[in-house]
Amino acid sequence: WGFVGHVVQLLLAYDCDICTGIIGKKWPSSSTISKYYPSAFWLHAVPAGIISLLSPLQLTEQIRKWNDYKAHRWIGRVVLIASCVHQTSATYLTISNLFFNRSDVFVTSWAANTVYALGFVPFNIYTWASTILGWRCARQGLIVEHGAWMYRLSAMWLITVIVFRWLNPIAIAFFGTEWG
Repeated sequence: WGFVGHVVQLLLAYDCDICTGIIGKKWPSSSTISKYYPSAFWLHAVPAGIISLLSPLQLTEQIRKWNDYKAHRWIGRVVLIASCVHQTSATYLTISNLFFNRSDVFVTSWAANTVYALGFVPFNIYTWASTILGWRCARQGLIVEHGAWMYRLSAMWLITVIVFRWLNPIAIAFFGTEWG
């Protein structure tokens, strides 16, 4: 519970009693965060496009089994690299949205932006876990488990796009721009 209290204090006061870390108690300035945010966005969006184009091929049985799974392995390597870049940038975007209120979905409400940013935390953790465990199972030859993790990962990405991208404008239409 100490960690939860620590995160709450960081969110509310942008300070904490025990944080010293590499950069000390000094938070990066908003200008520093703003400087890297657009790059992180594109490092998130471009691999997402690669993943969106190639992942369905991985789930198609004819392509997966073609040429003794060679195409599946090479496409999988490209998707794995794209996934790692994608999730690294997603982690940066989530942290900057959460601690520096970079999200502007709800222009008039800090609380709504914080709740919105907090929604990405479990998605980010689960996506990292699915990526790593799916890769690990493939390397260990646990193919059924590898497939299960990859289907979970695909479902997580699909849910993230639907919930956070498609349903958000609908929620704003019903509840207004400030529902936090």
